[in-house]
Amino acid sequence: MRLCPALVVLALVGCHSSSLSRAVPRVWVPHSKAEVVRLAAAAVTSAGFTVTKSDTTAGAMGAVREVAGGGNAPYIRCEQGQGQARAPVTFSSQVFVTVAVRDSAGGGLVGVAAEVPFARSQMAGPHGRPVEWTCWTSGEIERIVIGALQ
Repeated sequence: MRLCPALVVLALVGCHSSSLSRAVPRVWVPHSKAEVVRLAAAAVTSAGFTVTKSDTTAGAMGAVREVAGGGNAPYIRCEQGQGQARAPVTFSSQVFVTVAVRDSAGGGLVGVAAEVPFARSQMAGPHGRPVEWTCWTSGEIERIVIGALQ
């Protein structure tokens, strides 16, 4: 079975319920796939993310950062305010970042995507469920990774 390139990009980017749509940043760098993965992994680790996938041969890296309170404030924006400055103590969020590189003349073409799969408070909302927030990436982790590759 062969996947359409648009579906692959959608899988990398993920979905969120916000009406904002963001393009996946792409940049050419003069590094091999292995070097891109190593540099990206070092950058996200320094930002407090945990690397969950590191494939230097395929040129793919994935990382996650899940924290309670306002710990992800630099990396997300929410409809209920900028970052999580007013988030309740019981607020928790998760940010995923993926990096994919494909060979290009003398280097690689790198795509960096981030998503916020959940942001919620344990405070009960309607019907006793946790209050969900609509959040999306701020673009900061993407800038950090791209900066590390320059």
